[in-house]
Amino acid sequence: MVPLSSLGPRGVSFGHIGWRPLLRRQRIVTMLIAVLWSNAACAELTGNDWLDACNNAESTPKYAMCVGYLSGTLDGIRLMQKATGTIILCEPPQGITLAQWVAIIRKYLNDHPEQLHYMAASIIPGIVKQAFPCQ
Repeated sequence: MVPLSSLGPRGVSFGHIGWRPLLRRQRIVTMLIAVLWSNAACAELTGNDWLDACNNAESTPKYAMCVGYLSGTLDGIRLMQKATGTIILCEPPQGITLAQWVAIIRKYLNDHPEQLHYMAASIIPGIVKQAFPCQ
């Protein structure tokens, strides 16, 4: 007799592995596919585009896009870290203001013009690692 804990949602036995870890892996793969697909469906934001957005006044939509892009990408990285248990970035200290983030972004992008043609999401780990190295 197979214990109920080893039965999947449709009564399929996964032996001693159990079905919960398999569902967790399936969710992670689904999230990765969704992220990759959404990036492919949207126009790629380059470092040039991002720097242009971050150079706008605070009350403009482009400035909001600058900060929102960083926030969304960091949230995605945090989600992947929690899902996989792999540390990609160390957490920045609490209390960093939006103005500080934008200053950090501008400085990094101005100091690394050779990266401006890269996809902005691929530049963010370098920005965070340089500004806030792991202790």
